[in-house]
Parts: sequence; C-alpha cells; structure tokens
Amino acid sequence: MQRLLGYMMDMVGRKHRGISMITSFSISRVSIQGFAAEQNSMSVDGIRKAFQATEEGFLSLIASQWLTKPQMSSVGSCCLVGVICDGTLYVANLGDSWTILGRLVKATGEVLALQLSAEHNAIIESVRQELHSMHPDDPQIVVVKHNVWCVKGLIHISRSIVDLYLKNVEFNKEPLYAKFRLREPFKRPILSADPSISVHELEPHDQFLILSSDGLWEHLSNQEAVDIVQNSSHKEQGMDMLSGKSICIVARLSQHFVQHNEELLWCYTLFSNGTN
Repeated sequence: MQRLLGYMMDMVGRKHRGISMITSFSISRVSIQGFAAEQNSMSVDGIRKAFQATEEGFLSLIASQWLTKPQMSSVGSCCLVGVICDGTLYVANLGDSWTILGRLVKATGEVLALQLSAEHNAIIESVRQELHSMHPDDPQIVVVKHNVWCVKGLIHISRSIVDLYLKNVEFNKEPLYAKFRLREPFKRPILSADPSISVHELEPHDQFLILSSDGLWEHLSNQEAVDIVQNSSHKEQGMDMLSGKSICIVARLSQHFVQHNEELLWCYTLFSNGTN
C-alpha cells in the first residue's frame, strides 16, 4: 500500500452544563486508514466515508444513552483533518477551523500564507445563502443574536460532528433542556456532517502547515501566523507561540511527508476533548 500519514488535526469539542463529550480522534484516523486500505489508495470518497462513520458512531452512542444523558445530544465538535499521501495533501473540514499553508516564494525569500480550508460559519454570507437554499421554508434558519449571525439563534457553525439536537428531531425534545429545543419540529437536518474537502499537490517550496481552531484567527491574520512560524528559530517554538492563542498544530513539510511532534499531538487531542 502507498505510504500514508493521516492525522486528526483538530476536533474542537464544546462542553455545556458540565457534560463533556469526548471526541476521539482515533475513530476518524482509523476510519480514514481503513477506507484507504480498502481502495489501496487515499481518496476524497474515503475521507468522506470516515467522517460519516464517525458521525454514525456518535449517533449510536447518544441514542443508547438518551434516557440517562439526554444533554449529550446538544454537544458537538468542529473537525479539521489533514492527510498526506504520495505528495498529495487532503484537507477536510467541518466548522470554522482553518488550514494555512506556508509557501516559500523563491524570488523574494518570503513565505506566503495560503488558506486551504473552507469555513462554515454563519457570519459568512455564502454560508447563510447555502442554509437558506437548503431550508427555503424556514425564514428563521439564520438570525442575528447578540449582533452575530447564528443558525436558528443557537450556534455559529453550519457543519459539525454530532450536535444531534440540530440534525435529528428525535433528539430535540424533552428531556433535552428547553433552551436547546426548537419551537417547531424540523423536517430535515439543520446542521450537516458533510465535510468540505480540498486536494492539493504539494510543491518543493511548501514549508509548513498550520492547523488551528478559530481562536487563533480571531487574533492573527493568516500571514501574521505564518510569519510567526517562519521567523521562529525552530518550528516547534513557533508552534508553542501559536498554540497559546488556540488549539493549534504546526506540521513541517519535508519531501512531501509531515514531520510532527508526537507528544504535542497527543497533548493536543487531550486538551481538545470537551473544551468550550
């Protein structure tokens, strides 16, 4: 089989009311590798199936515990995946985490920031248009709450892992807390677990990837984040500087394979479990 490096780079869990949903990065990592093995190659379809398998796994878990832990249905996660296989980078995203590529411009020596992931946040007009087109019979599918656009006035993102209370009407009723229950039952899922997936052929001048939750991009522009990493004496130092602002991983690119820090990756997944 082709050499494969696939890592769950970001599953940013949210914790409500003291109930923590553990988002296991190993589920999607194993799923991605499993579907790749079936096809003997990496593919967009295989990654999409891995997301679906992860979603279905959580659906089964929450359904089995609905009577004793109904609030689990209101917990979800953004999800960002980076996979490199044979010099090709696959980026899959649900929610508002970003992947930025630092690419060296040989003529000037500058490292420019290239955004590789799509963002699914209701503050973006195209996302609101997508929601309206998917729910033409619901004029309140996106509303302004506290001066920010929100899906049904409850959540900023339009795609996620879990958040079953906005995907399956069976989980949007008592004993779920009233503040999460919609007044009218919905006919189709409000949020989606279908990721945006982009494919990029890595080039010799590609230096590193930054994969981060939305907290980083609230403080820094894409180029500012790239400059911090590039100007650090070691890329690991740049990683530490960035991760102080959010959940973040910097992966260096060498001969089209990711060189990563296993300890940081493990700490990262532990930190992301059940964070707000």
